Amino acid sequence: MKYTLRDLFDFMESGRPVKVTCTDGKVFQGRCWAYSRVQNMEEDGIDEDSLEVESTMLYLSDISVIEYMD
Repeated sequence: MKYTLRDLFDFMESGRPVKVTCTDGKVFQGRCWAYSRVQNMEEDGIDEDSLEVESTMLYLSDISVIEYMD
């Protein structure tokens, strides 16, 4: 599924824990925080939206599925 920045912010703003499955099959679970490509470009030089799950930064191109855990 293709997610938008709005989708990422909706997951974050819900305050609910998520389960994120990446394109390489890795799975991350927990609370999340969304970051825009503008912020990522300014801070890390990466021109892509992202979702941080616990302490792991996942860029949109790496994300296959995001779902609520509860």
